[in-house]
Amino acid sequence: MNLQIYKPNAKNTGSAFNFSIDTRNEKPVFYVNAILQHSWNSTTKTGSFSGNKDNPDKKLAIKLNEFELGEMLSTLNTRIPWSGFHDFNDNKTSIGLTPWDKPKKIKDKNGKYHEFTSPAFGFVVTRNGSQTFRISLEPGEIEVLKRLVTTFFDLFLASTSKANNNKNPNYTKKPESSPEEAPF
Repeated sequence: MNLQIYKPNAKNTGSAFNFSIDTRNEKPVFYVNAILQHSWNSTTKTGSFSGNKDNPDKKLAIKLNEFELGEMLSTLNTRIPWSGFHDFNDNKTSIGLTPWDKPKKIKDKNGKYHEFTSPAFGFVVTRNGSQTFRISLEPGEIEVLKRLVTTFFDLFLASTSKANNNKNPNYTKKPESSPEEAPF
């Protein structure tokens, strides 16, 4: 399961991000992969990323744990910024998810434009202080990303429950207290 978002631009500073859930092991794993734009074709107005696929300085992969994803989901719901930090194999990586209001103009049936702001986010990953991968997330992309994170939680919690039951096969669920027996 994955969500791919490509955002090339004419300045050749775009990025492509892939948010994915790997379910090959007992517990699912959530990955974020990114690659920097390699080129721009001004005739077709399209960007290419494939030229950077073999350049380790132009791509990255990070794994987010369930608590980081919880923070991320909270940020997507509350619009309170979130930042995280990873230190792995001599790579120091900072992660940020920040809300912003994107100006939007919509034309009505009479041809008059109306201005609105649309809730958007910036997702930025910086490795070793100098390699920055960034992408803007539009409202529709945000909703799909939230659904992917929620799916991860469903899979993660199911795998945790399954693992706990496998560790203790004699475990039986304690009956819930009746209202008369509640301690409060």
